[in-house]
Amino acid sequence: MERWWKKIEENKSLITIKQIPVIEAHLDQFSASLKEKIEFANSLVCTEDSISKVKQIRADITKYFNELEKIRKAVKCKVLEPYEAFEKIYKEKIEIPYKESDEKLKSKIDEINNKLKEDIKAEVVEYFNECLASYGIDFVTFDRANIKILLSESISSLKKQAKAFVEKIHNDLQLIDTQEHRDEILIEYKESLNVSDAILKVTNRHKELERVKQDSEQRKLQQERLNETEKAVDNIIAPPTEINNKILTAVFEVKGTKDQLKRLVCFMKQNKIEYRDI
Repeated sequence: MERWWKKIEENKSLITIKQIPVIEAHLDQFSASLKEKIEFANSLVCTEDSISKVKQIRADITKYFNELEKIRKAVKCKVLEPYEAFEKIYKEKIEIPYKESDEKLKSKIDEINNKLKEDIKAEVVEYFNECLASYGIDFVTFDRANIKILLSESISSLKKQAKAFVEKIHNDLQLIDTQEHRDEILIEYKESLNVSDAILKVTNRHKELERVKQDSEQRKLQQERLNETEKAVDNIIAPPTEINNKILTAVFEVKGTKDQLKRLVCFMKQNKIEYRDI
């Protein structure tokens, strides 16, 4: 194969150009004419009165340029004709056979490489499971370790990654075992394998539960105080035989700030409750 390739390198006449295209152009006179038109156009002052003339000159220059472009493109097509004919033959005789062969060889190589990867993975997975068993861990699979099996990696390197992953799980479990709510944290950890997130999630959950509990106790205490106040008022007011609209008289002492007492007086006035100073 090496000598065959060397033979191609040495054979300089394998693909040669027999005659380089010679393009004869007489562009100087056209260039001078175009330059003159452009300079004249650039010197024009465009106003409302001259805009029509400027548009016409621009259109003339564009038409002049487009005609030259047609000639250039025709020359290009003519020059490329022999190359395109050569390229067609090259694809039929060289490129297509090569690509078909290369695809078949790639498929054969991939088949062997995939088999090698499967064999390597099986060995690493077996070692991974042995590491798990040594620590008594039964909730983790090899796929969660995200170890990429590459032929460029040695088996010892892959096993080292597997062991490091299992040891991290073991260390995380030891940390979880020191936490207050370790059972809940363990449940969260099994889902994410992120010990920090698991601890934070459970901690925040219990903080919220404690806040709700304190709010409930506070409301309960406020209700108890309200009940006691209502009971005290009931004890001051003699129980009437008729409750509806009968006017009752109650005598009691009120303590509060100046502002609170003012609001109490305002409340009694608004509700037409009669009172007097003693």
